[in-house]
Amino acid sequence: MRKLFTAILLLAISINLVSCSNGSKTASGSGSGTDRQEQSFSLKLGHSTSNTGIFQAGAEEFKRIVEEKTNGTVTVEIYPNSTLGADVELIQGLQLGNVDMCVTDTNNIASFIPEIQVFNLPYIFSSSKHAYEILDGQVGCDMLAKLDSVGIKGLAMWENGFRNLTNSKRPVSSASDVEGLKIRVMDSPLYIDMWAAMGADPTPMAWSEVFTALQQGTIDGQENPIAQIYANSVYEVNKYITLDRHVYAPAVLLVSLDVFNQMSENQQTAVLEAAVEAGIYEREYNAEMENEWIKEMVAAGAEIITDPDIASFQAAVAPVVEEYAESLGVSEIVSQIQEAGNNF
Repeated sequence: MRKLFTAILLLAISINLVSCSNGSKTASGSGSGTDRQEQSFSLKLGHSTSNTGIFQAGAEEFKRIVEEKTNGTVTVEIYPNSTLGADVELIQGLQLGNVDMCVTDTNNIASFIPEIQVFNLPYIFSSSKHAYEILDGQVGCDMLAKLDSVGIKGLAMWENGFRNLTNSKRPVSSASDVEGLKIRVMDSPLYIDMWAAMGADPTPMAWSEVFTALQQGTIDGQENPIAQIYANSVYEVNKYITLDRHVYAPAVLLVSLDVFNQMSENQQTAVLEAAVEAGIYEREYNAEMENEWIKEMVAAGAEIITDPDIASFQAAVAPVVEEYAESLGVSEIVSQIQEAGNNF
């Protein structure tokens, strides 16, 4: 039954994303893919996370599918662990021609498309299914299309996952327990304001520096999905893990628009389809493995707070949601997302 559901979901998402991408294939003005001789492409795909993480799993599946669909005319080389640069550098590299592809958290695109932060607002999504309904539908499609204007092609929404708090000081069961904790956050005003609203000391820091900072006690904690906490061994230096699921963090697979526009129509379609299929694989892999990762972390000595007072977190960050919805001009989208959440 699950395989049938996945097949139906894949068909629906593929039709939606490929159709909404057709209108922007030639946004750079390079002409239609149908009047271009097919050439071969070797694409460098970078990401900032571990080579054992879910981004890597998705990237490997994308590589397999796109090489099969294009009979090897499009090949992919994967560079994990910020080998090609940190997230913002990867995105800039797409514009400059230094990087062909990357997968990154949508929050890292905020400096290019501020309104995409609507997906990273705290507690905006009630469940993974709720998130998929929005991200794979017209709202997500319209947001991806905005990337064309900055020389980047948004191929498909993937997943980073629900973010959770870890720290080395104490169990956190409610928002009041966060008071005074020095928490590493992405360099994002939204994340800084979110944690400040709970009384934490939010500290922006590059991900590559976080483990050492936690180890040395420069910071007390950080917040990330279980997949990243496990893959990067955060639990070894942060004993307390609170499943507060404060933000559902989408990810997005990106390609240089210039590179995409050089491809034939068949290659473009194959890349789009492979992006969608690999994204579904990545989401399912994350869902299936999360409980296993939690068990392994507990066995290694981690203490998991599984039933925190979510209402206290929601109340603490409610003013932040309202403020950003207004300042980003996405109040209507927020209402649409929240209304859709009533069905899940």
